[in-house]
Amino acid sequence: MDEKVMQQAADVTAAILTRMGVEAQVRAEAEGSTGVRIVVDAGEADGVVIGQRGETLASLQHLVNSVVNKEFKNDKDNITIDVGDYQERRRLELVALAASL
Repeated sequence: MDEKVMQQAADVTAAILTRMGVEAQVRAEAEGSTGVRIVVDAGEADGVVIGQRGETLASLQHLVNSVVNKEFKNDKDNITIDVGDYQERRRLELVALAASL
């Protein structure tokens, strides 16, 4: 994983959150060979960043992917943003739902 891509993804995420009026700690981690996981800790504002049914988080993730992948045209990295372990909790809920069906 290219460190420049990871840093750019973290910087773009932090900039968007700042424009949203949300103070948050943002860090980037490598996820597999071509993935970046952005971990956001917004404290009590986690719900604002996640939004209703995760819609704000999905939009934020789409924006960050678009900006970063446009700048690094040769690296089409998948950027995942997780706030308060929302993505992992949601994944586990879906796995449980699928198992029950």
